[in-house]
Amino acid sequence: MPFGETLARHATKPIADDVNETQLRDWYRARDVLPGGIETVIGADSALHETVDRIMNDTGLVHLPAVDR
Repeated sequence: MPFGETLARHATKPIADDVNETQLRDWYRARDVLPGGIETVIGADSALHETVDRIMNDTGLVHLPAVDR
């Protein structure tokens, strides 16, 4: 996720006043994924429906019946 989004989400956390932007920037690593290729990066430009479709397909959930709520 882009740093700007990380910063915006951080602002909503209880530690936001204790960890400033400089400290967060020191910690932040773009595309910091787990080794072994077990994570999929979904770009910030992915529309919600594209993201949901991808997750449903990648997990096999697309084959389950829809839940009516």
